[in-house]
Amino acid sequence: MLFRHVFLLSLALLSACSSAAPKTAKVDETSAEAAVVLEVDYYLHRLARGVTPTLGRFDVAGSRFDGNPLSATVEMGEPILSGSGKTYAVALVEPGIYALQQLKVKKQWAACYDGGSVAFEVKPGTVTYLGLLDPLPSFDAIIRKTPQELRLGQVGIAFGERAPLKLPTEVGEWQAPLAAFLTANFPNITAVPQPATTVPVTFRPGRTLDMTLKVCHGFYEENE
Repeated sequence: MLFRHVFLLSLALLSACSSAAPKTAKVDETSAEAAVVLEVDYYLHRLARGVTPTLGRFDVAGSRFDGNPLSATVEMGEPILSGSGKTYAVALVEPGIYALQQLKVKKQWAACYDGGSVAFEVKPGTVTYLGLLDPLPSFDAIIRKTPQELRLGQVGIAFGERAPLKLPTEVGEWQAPLAAFLTANFPNITAVPQPATTVPVTFRPGRTLDMTLKVCHGFYEENE
């Protein structure tokens, strides 16, 4: 068990993916797009490498993700360490309703938050702060619930997890550190960050296109 834990964290350290929002991203009151920011609570900030929170367009009434998972999933990218020591993942999104979907590790493992997450609306020209995610419970779930060895192309997913998320009202002072981070890293994102207005949700995982494998955000049968 300990070996798997060390191995998983080592993969996170070695891998990397770029932020979903490019450094040139522009969001102001005239923009058609918006930004979503998720703070990631890393005790060792280097562990942020290879770890990707994902969002998905969400149908609250249907308790499911909306649309084609290939186009309706937003990978927030590798969290970025700020000068204040805080770590943020930033995504550029179209307006709509989204839910925090899962936490991926090097695209080979994931913790799916179908057991409890939050949905929130994103409006054009805004920056939405979703809160503070602690990834360690998700690491632990992956270790406990996924196979020790994966075949090539296989993804190990820990289902039934609750998102270990502190909402903005539970974080304390977040506005000033986030504003400083955006100024330093995304100078064209000038909209004032606002706290997400969230509703608690659970959701039904989907399946791969051939309907053979269960995945966090996939396709659904026509009668689902």
